[in-house]
Amino acid sequence: MNWQTVVGETLFASMFLIFLVMGIVWIFTGDIISGVLMVTMCISELLMIWGAIKRNKENKGDN
Repeated sequence: MNWQTVVGETLFASMFLIFLVMGIVWIFTGDIISGVLMVTMCISELLMIWGAIKRNKENKGDN
């Protein structure tokens, strides 16, 4: 694994955690719509990453 991958994964993980915590805090402080949108965005990011990893594993099996 090269350093670009490590830096990218670290930045993504920190961004994900910050946005997830911020969304949960917004939900509990009364800004429910923004909090739900932020948490939904975090979940969709995870689903996109999971789909990309799954597709890459399937493509490696074809070769």
